[in-house]
Formats: sequence, C-alpha cells, structure tokens
Amino acid sequence: MNTKNDPYFIDFPARIKSIQAAMTKENIDLYLGSRLRTLSWTLDAFCPWRSFVVIPAEGLPTAFTFVIDAARVADVFETAPEVEV
Repeated sequence: MNTKNDPYFIDFPARIKSIQAAMTKENIDLYLGSRLRTLSWTLDAFCPWRSFVVIPAEGLPTAFTFVIDAARVADVFETAPEVEV
C-alpha cells in the first residue's frame, strides 16, 4: 500500500522536491548521485551495481543503471504514476 495513511509510507517525490529546492537556493543546475544510499533514498530502488541518478533543478530525476538491475528498477517505477518507464 503506497498511501500516506500507511505507517511505512515514504514520500519519495517530496524528497526529490526537497533536493531541488536546496539546489535552487545554492544555484546548482544538476545533482549527480552515485552512492548506494543516495540511490535508495531518492529512487526507492536497490541498485547494487554501478548506477547513478541525475536530478535536474526542475523536473523528474533520471536513473541510469546496469542491465542486471534494470528489471528491478522498472518494477519499482511502474508503481509510481508520475514516472515514465
């Protein structure tokens, strides 16, 4: 269940918006995250291989991942209505 009524709900889009607000404040155009913790925190996906996330100052982030993790990441994103796979 992915609703705000769920006690385990994490608002990942709000996390991205928070990063983007900090980027705007610091005049940063692009954030490139490659650490495992950063990927999990921003994408709600576990990517143990070489992956990275690109977060623009505005708009949706883009994840780049190794072929082995592509299916796992796609499964996560299929449940997010605001994300295109």
